[in-house]
Amino acid sequence: MLERTKTPILISMPRNGSHYVAHFIREIYKHNGLLPPVSFTNEFLDVNPTKPMQPIFKRIEFLEYCRNTWNLNMFMNVHSHQLMTPIHIPSRPNVHCIFDWFQEFYSGYQIVILRRKYLWKAFISWLFHKAVRDSLDRAGDISLTEREKLHNWHNKTNIGANVEDTLKSTVLKYKPMFKWDAYFFGQYCTSVRYLNEIIIPYYDQTSIKLNTRNLWLEDCNDESLKSIFFQEYYIPNSTLHGEWTQPYKPFTIKYETYFGEHLAEIQDKYNEQYEKEFKYYGYTN
Repeated sequence: MLERTKTPILISMPRNGSHYVAHFIREIYKHNGLLPPVSFTNEFLDVNPTKPMQPIFKRIEFLEYCRNTWNLNMFMNVHSHQLMTPIHIPSRPNVHCIFDWFQEFYSGYQIVILRRKYLWKAFISWLFHKAVRDSLDRAGDISLTEREKLHNWHNKTNIGANVEDTLKSTVLKYKPMFKWDAYFFGQYCTSVRYLNEIIIPYYDQTSIKLNTRNLWLEDCNDESLKSIFFQEYYIPNSTLHGEWTQPYKPFTIKYETYFGEHLAEIQDKYNEQYEKEFKYYGYTN
């Protein structure tokens, strides 16, 4: 049943451990809410055109219907760049982007903001996986199901396959171009900026911050997350036996090694931005 102050909503960025942390939050929704339909990912507000999902306004209508009709919330994992997406809702002229709607809809909820102190690790991981994705785009007609087999963005342990070995094979076969991408880095900086200059300050307001939880991935582990999201939300340990598994593990792939001669240029440009901006948000280099 709906209890806003006891319903955590996770906001993060890609490659910041959000799926790992979200798995603990998901357990709360298994007991006191809804899980997304099987045709959707945890990122219910994603507007990636390659995914077969309903238009964003339809998904918003669905979330509102669940709460208004059944008094239930649906689990999802939200990324900052998704909240930037422009939307048009005729009945709400003050809503110009998803974050405008998000603030209203999740007013009073517990907001969990997850960041990764070593932002370089997040960036180089995203740049690596983007290169793999782009190589599959260039390959032509590959079905969504096959793409998911060839390229998992996360090291899932519950799909009955060695995801790392498959990913390495995909790299060998499709030969991604691992290099500097100025346009992507501009988008990346915008997403970091939006999280740290728009989203976090909004939830840092005196009237809101008491129900906001800030986490750094480097400070999280299984035990600390169980303490926060199982004990605090009264998820009995007995329900975890034989049912709860930890499906996400970090990749052991050394992403930097794939960039070869381009790595120095990428590091230089990243470090320049770090000194100008990222370090003032609290990130570590």
